[in-house]
Amino acid sequence: MELRASERFAAGAGDVAAILADPAFHRAAVARAGSGAVADDVTVTGSVPGAFQVAIRWTMAAGALPEQVRAYLPGGLSVRHVNAWGAGAADGTRHGTVTMDIVGAPVHLRGTLALTPRGPGASELVYVTSLRATIPFASGTIEQAAAPAVRQALRAERDELVARIAPPADLREP
Repeated sequence: MELRASERFAAGAGDVAAILADPAFHRAAVARAGSGAVADDVTVTGSVPGAFQVAIRWTMAAGALPEQVRAYLPGGLSVRHVNAWGAGAADGTRHGTVTMDIVGAPVHLRGTLALTPRGPGASELVYVTSLRATIPFASGTIEQAAAPAVRQALRAERDELVARIAPPADLREP
């Protein structure tokens, strides 16, 4: 199942990349996803403006999972998520890969990432991913059940980026 997401931000690609390389950002984005998700470990190697990789291990209690998923993961959900970003080009464009694996289940997400400048003080982040379950006779059902959680995780990341780029009006300078 292919999942795509894109969002434009009122910040340059370098500023967005700096946020994406911040472990605190990823902890907050996982928490923002809801359903009791917790980032148990976030490790960043490398740094902006060069290449960097963010490895996240997050968990969710079984009670927060859809019923059809609980049958396969009665102990809850544990996810290994890695975003590997190449160095920024002269114009700030940056490409990378995303992988997400559900520990103990044959469900995997693979894809590409692109962060592109879109004029002064603006950029666009694009995810193009493929979600696959390799469970005989149940792959489609599991993919359909997992897709909303992946979409929610991407929305949470977007919402956390927006919150960090444009603080609430009462926190802005007059």
